[in-house]
Amino acid sequence: MSNPTAKTCAADAWTKVATNITAGKFHIKRMTADDTGAHLKYQWTYVDTGTAAPSGLSLAVPMFDETRHESFTAAAAADVYVYVTGGAGLIRADV
Repeated sequence: MSNPTAKTCAADAWTKVATNITAGKFHIKRMTADDTGAHLKYQWTYVDTGTAAPSGLSLAVPMFDETRHESFTAAAAADVYVYVTGGAGLIRADV
């Protein structure tokens, strides 16, 4: 696992938070769970590395709690994206 990184996520847009993941686990933690960020809605998805960012929310997976852990096993490398609704957000990505 590499060093964790804090990423600011623009409102109503996909933000790439990890790239070129081939296998293992990734961890995304919302960093705006206080009163200033409690109204934000976080979602995530992934696409094959080298392809365009997602263009809609049809494949988005909601993040219902502050932390999302996912195991990732795929033949092709992928990029992970986070989408925030309701304002700009902040996440921590550990890959």
